[in-house]
Amino acid sequence: MVLAQQLAHKKAEETARRHAAEEQQRQAELARLKNEMIVREQEVARQKLKLPLYKKRSTNSAKKQKLPALNGN
Repeated sequence: MVLAQQLAHKKAEETARRHAAEEQQRQAELARLKNEMIVREQEVARQKLKLPLYKKRSTNSAKKQKLPALNGN
């Protein structure tokens, strides 16, 4: 009888340990997915703010270049 109780207790401990390990794995996977989602959101935000690869001329210098042609002098 004592041996059966010990065996049942040992089995219950192993089951509890296995469940705890599985829960820890689930939590780690959830944290990994959350981090991945944050990284993707940051990438999208960066792309929305991304400047064009070429440098636009400032409007002032463009106006200065066009002025002589517009005046016709």
